[in-house]
This record gives sequence, C-alpha cells and structure tokens, in this order.
Amino acid sequence: LALDAPLVVVLAHAPGDVKPTSTLAAVSARARRLGVFPGQTVAEASSLAAGLDVRRVAEEDIAHALGRVAEIAHGFAPTAAVVLPDTVLLDVTGASHLAGGEAELLDELTSRVRALGHRVRGAIAGGPAIARAAKCAAIDEDIDAMPMGYETLVPPGGDRLALAALPLAALPLERDALVWLARLGLVTVADLARQPRASVVSRLGGRAADVLALLDGDDRAPLVPFALPVVIA
Repeated sequence: LALDAPLVVVLAHAPGDVKPTSTLAAVSARARRLGVFPGQTVAEASSLAAGLDVRRVAEEDIAHALGRVAEIAHGFAPTAAVVLPDTVLLDVTGASHLAGGEAELLDELTSRVRALGHRVRGAIAGGPAIARAAKCAAIDEDIDAMPMGYETLVPPGGDRLALAALPLAALPLERDALVWLARLGLVTVADLARQPRASVVSRLGGRAADVLALLDGDDRAPLVPFALPVVIA
C-alpha cells in the first residue's frame, strides 16, 4: 500500500517480541527514501524517520506462505528450499527443458506465485546464492510502484559478470562489514573484487570464504530441502 507514514516490518512471534533492538525485515518506499533499510534496528530507523509505523508480521505466517510457494515449486523440480524471510530456492538442474527452457520455466513459476496474490522477484543463475542476490537487487527504487512480477535470467557462464554489477548488499555480508566497505568507497561487488584479497578478507566476517568464492562466480551453496507436509487422508 502507498502510505503517507514510513512503514517498516519486523518478523516476530508475538507483539511483545518487537523491541528497539529488533531488526527490520522490510521497509516501504517512503521509509527507504528517508534512509531506512532492512537490517537496521527499530531504534536506528526511528532516529531517521519521524512517525515511523512499525508493523509486526508473525514468523509462522511468513513460513506458511513460503511453504505454499515451495509446494508450487515442487511441481517444477524435486528439490526446493525455504529461506526466511522472503525466498524459495529451487534446483532446476536438468528440469528446465520440461517447461520449454529456463525462461519459460521462470515465467510459468512466477505466474503461479502471482496467482496466490504475491509480488514476485524471480531469478535463475548458476547457483542459489547468486540467484538470490540477483532477485534481491531487482527492486524498484519505488517499491510501491513495483509490478507484480520481476524476472532475471543470468545466462550460463555469466554469474560472475551478473554479480559484479550488483550492490555489495547483495552479498552475504554482515552489516559491520558493509559499513566498513562503504567507508572505503566501495559500492558494487566489482569494487570489492578489484581489492587485494589479503587486505579485505579479515573484515568480511564469518562468511569470508563464501564471499570470496562468489566473487569468482563459484556458488556451490547446498539447498536444505523443504519437507512437504504429510496429509493423511
């Protein structure tokens, strides 16, 4: 909804779980224009945006919605994974030809998810982390005006090039690392890739090895399969 007040969303089990130190899972376009971004705390966001409207969404509701999307994804390939708060990953290796190709599979899958009433950002790439980075970066500056669907298809062998153009926030980096890199004037993944590895590896956090591999276009992150609910008739 296009709201006058800057709106942010916190994932929590109960209303009492929302605290000043709670992390934002999503923000409205107005909040983003005021400098509020996912990953900030409620206290940090409140200092940037007057009249901040903090909404709670139950984690179990999000998990249920993603589970429904994963059930649809299982119709296209056998292995799907759910990643809170907003992602379903699907291994389409060897399966895309059944839908007529990768572009056709992506289009059909996003169409079915839109039918559930969701906005969809879909991407196919050589690995799950790169695909997730590509879809997370595919956000209009004005999210409220975003179309119901947005699709990104990274061509075979194009993972490194596609990742290079993305902002650093697309990488699985901790916030402190992102802040430090921003102070160095690094904005995109390509900026980081040009730096001597030895000079930055100690500041990339616990996932430094994963980040360095992604800079080379190497994405071998395993999927933790989503288990479909057992229904006894």
